[in-house]
Amino acid sequence: AALSSAGESSIAAESRLEAAKVFALRRFAEGQTHSIMSPMALRLVLGAKPGSARLLAKLSESFMALCSQAPLGPADEEVLPLLTQLQLAVEALPAERGVQFLGLSLSTASGTLREALAGEVEGLAALHPGNLLLWRGCVSVTADPMLAKEAALEKSVSLVFKVRSSCSRDVAAYSPSPDLRERLLPPRRCFRVVGIFALEDMILQRGTSSSGHAAELLEAFEVPNVGSSFGALAWEEACTRKAACVVLDEEEQPQATALAAKI
Repeated sequence: AALSSAGESSIAAESRLEAAKVFALRRFAEGQTHSIMSPMALRLVLGAKPGSARLLAKLSESFMALCSQAPLGPADEEVLPLLTQLQLAVEALPAERGVQFLGLSLSTASGTLREALAGEVEGLAALHPGNLLLWRGCVSVTADPMLAKEAALEKSVSLVFKVRSSCSRDVAAYSPSPDLRERLLPPRRCFRVVGIFALEDMILQRGTSSSGHAAELLEAFEVPNVGSSFGALAWEEACTRKAACVVLDEEEQPQATALAAKI
């Protein structure tokens, strides 16, 4: 039901479900897991190009419904078992402190980032420096800044979130495409907008040092101001840009009831 609600045909959904079962059984037989359902849930939601995971996006909508006062609709009721299992699977993995990236490729009426930064694009909250964002669902990010940048540059307006957190889970071993270096952020996490910067490689890579497929955290919680040419953009200047990097810091104790932001 969850795969169908994400737009997959019944044949494609059955094929993915069967492949996920085989993967989970193999990990169980190898002694790498004590559960079959958790690796199945992770396998189903992983492997999409950064920013284009349709199933995960659908589940995030259902996470948002769970956070509201309204009763769940039929579609949300159908995906509730997968939703529950996914959250259990993510929370069971060890949390890691580090820097992750999410690239969004957008189309706006102005052809600039103005609408996206002002929260006028569906799924995005206002990104004014200092604002608090609540990401209600599980969010798929990558440890590779260049992958996020590549995904963001597919359309005319590009936005890359550089997320500095202590809660991400390394799920590359569960993904059909481990080279994407995927991480999952657990649901209901709160972040503060530190600043908006030019979409430059130096800004993206500051705080990480790549060695093969391993990323070493260097200065993850410093604001990436490395000279005047790489400082934070003024709000009006950022709004006229076609591409930018928004730096987010995880808040230690989110106050969800005081937030209206969403993703």
